[in-house]
Amino acid sequence: MHAPNVHQGGGKTLLLQLLKATKDKLLVATILDRRLVMPECLSDEVKSIYVKSSLMSRIVAEYQLVKLATKTDVVFCFGNLPPILRLNSEVVLFIQNRYLVNNMPLNGFSLKYKLRIILERIWLKSCISNADRIIVQTNSMKNLVWRSLKRKSEVIPFYTFNKITSYDSKVCNKKYDFIYVATGEPQKNHYNLLKAWEILAEEKIFPSLCLTLSYEKYPSLVNYINDASKKNGLNVENVTEKAFQEMNFLYKSSGALIYPSTLESLGLPLIEAEQAGIPIIASELDYVRDIVEPHETFDPCSPLSISRAVKRFLRIKNNSGLIMPAERFLLELIPELGK
Repeated sequence: MHAPNVHQGGGKTLLLQLLKATKDKLLVATILDRRLVMPECLSDEVKSIYVKSSLMSRIVAEYQLVKLATKTDVVFCFGNLPPILRLNSEVVLFIQNRYLVNNMPLNGFSLKYKLRIILERIWLKSCISNADRIIVQTNSMKNLVWRSLKRKSEVIPFYTFNKITSYDSKVCNKKYDFIYVATGEPQKNHYNLLKAWEILAEEKIFPSLCLTLSYEKYPSLVNYINDASKKNGLNVENVTEKAFQEMNFLYKSSGALIYPSTLESLGLPLIEAEQAGIPIIASELDYVRDIVEPHETFDPCSPLSISRAVKRFLRIKNNSGLIMPAERFLLELIPELGK
């Protein structure tokens, strides 16, 4: 298992599930990100190498991979990137980061992150021949990989459904109208979501919204949301990241999942919300309908569209102006004509 750059978000969730599902007799060695919490499921017999989050450490890990892999092994590259060097083993590459295969602008990201993505794009295209098989999670990603890399890929999505805890209805009330489970990267689209809530506030509509942002990782975004919410009287609460059982309680305590992300390879919260049995309001984009059928959709680039979808879901009539006939228009323009 080669995953030296996976430590947060949906990638972390899937990696930990995969490690837990892997039997000791199958898992020989792992190369993991040092920032990843040590999985309890790993046996002492499994050789584990932990890599620092630096380019030099990543390169060293590539040479360690060459030494570890044998002809009878299957190397599963879980971190979107193939090995730099050709291995004797069969290499299976799992691609889930759309930014690496979609040559789209990186607006909103820090300079450091932009440089990293550019470097990884070069890495992926230059070394893609070192992968024997490519695995993706949706048909959208399959098409994207073909257009960008000219390589066929297999659609094999996976997710381990956890047992839903039965909560007492008196305890598990619908505390929030909506919940948005997401980290704070630009594609998660928190700013447009907040603008939509501001539009609703102007119409004297104040639905409650639960966010799950880490202040330590995204302090400027969290401060912006807190300031905007206080200024406009928005009913927005940030509860930071939670463990699964707590997250499950939050899902069950919410009226619906709202998901305005503009770019996903899978979108795990969509699956989690469906498992929790709550409605989904999401972007009208291919990645959403690859895995779920949302109750309402919107244009994620338009705060107005998001606000209207929220009103439709809440069954609040949209106060749009009625189209009037030309005669009435003239009367509105020149009232004296009606005298």
